[in-house]
Amino acid sequence: MKTFDLIAVLDFETTGLNPQLDHPTEVAVNVYGKGGLVAKYSSMIMLPEGVEVSEFITNLTGLTTEKVNSEGAEKVEVQENLIDLLVHDKFKTLVVGHNINFDLGFLKHHFDIEPENFMCTRTIEILTTPHFNASLQEAHKRHFLEGMEQTHRAGDDIQMTWELFCKQAEIHGEHGFSFFLNKVVDMPDRELVYTPHNAIVLDFSQKYYSSRYVEQLREKIESMEEDVEKLSCLEGAGVDNWEGYSYAMEMMEEEN
Repeated sequence: MKTFDLIAVLDFETTGLNPQLDHPTEVAVNVYGKGGLVAKYSSMIMLPEGVEVSEFITNLTGLTTEKVNSEGAEKVEVQENLIDLLVHDKFKTLVVGHNINFDLGFLKHHFDIEPENFMCTRTIEILTTPHFNASLQEAHKRHFLEGMEQTHRAGDDIQMTWELFCKQAEIHGEHGFSFFLNKVVDMPDRELVYTPHNAIVLDFSQKYYSSRYVEQLREKIESMEEDVEKLSCLEGAGVDNWEGYSYAMEMMEEEN
């Protein structure tokens, strides 16, 4: 995007979904300028004492407690590298990620970095193709015939995210693409645990219905209420056959 000097694609792997309760296990960042890739960084991250990677996360990412603690960097070292890549006085940077509010939550809570400008490729997919699965794997497959297999490792995920981002930019154009700046969606299938600084939240946590559907529903309810009233009068008149029907209807008219 011409508005920005740099575009940084970010991805975290973590022990869970909540940045206040869980911990990052791996991070990757690729920074692109006008001429292409200008910087890249990836590292596993040592966990605090007593924190472990669950079996579920190990099966998903291949990362284990032993692996991240023996091969990972200390959090302070990771923070220094992330500041160098993401925090600039001279360059305007756009941070991009798939489900970016997740990554920005861990960036803020664990490294005290809060970008001003960001874009979420998942949000773009949800808003432009709401009838399709918006996962990184499925979105990438839709746009590329030979899609990559998602490994859930940070370095691979940012490559898929960058390719998806470039395709989305090509489809929507510079002007159209600017609409998605700093927007995130709150969906019923995935709670918005962290709301990024400067975020514009689009609340899709509840299902919305058209005014025509609401009007049809209201008419059905009114019809049911009339039926209930009619049945009440029939019961009050002791009607169990057609002989007392007229009397019951007279009762109903008198009540109205």
